[in-house]
Amino acid sequence: MKLLKLLLLLSAIVLVACGGEEGEEGEEGGEVSAVEKQGWHFQGRNCLGCHNVDFKPERHLLLAGTVFKTATADNPDDMAQVCGGELYIQLLDSSYNIVYDSRNYRDPNSKGYRGKGNVFILKRLLSDITPYGGYYVRVITKDGTTLAQSLTQHLFNGISSYDPRGNPADANNRFSCNTCHTYPNPQGGAPGYLYPQLNTNLCK
Repeated sequence: MKLLKLLLLLSAIVLVACGGEEGEEGEEGGEVSAVEKQGWHFQGRNCLGCHNVDFKPERHLLLAGTVFKTATADNPDDMAQVCGGELYIQLLDSSYNIVYDSRNYRDPNSKGYRGKGNVFILKRLLSDITPYGGYYVRVITKDGTTLAQSLTQHLFNGISSYDPRGNPADANNRFSCNTCHTYPNPQGGAPGYLYPQLNTNLCK
């Protein structure tokens, strides 16, 4: 009986920590595209720490991150520092050809677009990134305008070998953008948050 109570308590703690309530902003269930209705949703945190572990499979993410207005946002909980609008992510090969575009893996009923600054691909719509190897990463608006693009390739060597909690900043599997793109970053990862370094004026 004590073991059952302990398990129930731990489950409740995990659900609260990961925002696991049905209908919470950023979850699946209904489209909201207006910038003014976008809200707080653990922005800047390890998205896959929750969205590949505790939620139902339809809420699992293959790739995800948060776009801020600057690389050095000093308070990730301040919604004024997060990029608004419906944002998407593209993966480009070594010749800068688009291999993946998250607009092609969009579910119009997903509440993921409510979370301000979210870029993501639902795992049920794309199970892995293949062929494995290096990709340049680009952040775009809904109409395809480029906001930001990586200067170096990011490695993806298979979601099955990626540990979203034990090693979320895996250099061989860059599925959870926020684990490297933080500020300040004492672990020596990326030099700050994802931000629109090419078209800052388009960050609402």
